[in-house]
Amino acid sequence: MKKYHFEILDQLEHAIKLFEPSAYSQKLEVLHGVSVGQHFRHIIEFYECLGLASQTGLLNYDKRKRDFGIENSPYIALQKLERIRECFSSNDWQKSIVLECNLGETCYQIPSSLNREMIYLTEHSIHHFALIKVAITACFEEIEIDANFGVAPSTLAFQQKISH
Repeated sequence: MKKYHFEILDQLEHAIKLFEPSAYSQKLEVLHGVSVGQHFRHIIEFYECLGLASQTGLLNYDKRKRDFGIENSPYIALQKLERIRECFSSNDWQKSIVLECNLGETCYQIPSSLNREMIYLTEHSIHHFALIKVAITACFEEIEIDANFGVAPSTLAFQQKISH
């Protein structure tokens, strides 16, 4: 499973590298005025939250630091991604943590683990990859992205099953 988590980070890195800084931070109508850089920032910050939780034992995605440098600079995003890789390369994936979740006025604390949250982040990343792929298709025809980028593994397996 660890290998797959790092494959998602590889896809993230590859996608970031496809963008020139001006395209990366360009506000796009197809994304309702949001840039691809903002989507990359959002993904990266969730991983940073989990990295912090691996040290503290408490995870709250809502309390993440919003680093606008990540959304405006692919270079900063890549630096952050390298730190995330370093953090996760030595983690105990079975480590228990507590997920703190704010729903309206109520804050819940739910038992979880690093591995379970990495699975969530994989799905979360793929969802944002799909949105980034829409932006690439609509606004950046010069950028070539893999056809499977932003497609869930279960969808890929299903597509392969029905094509045979």
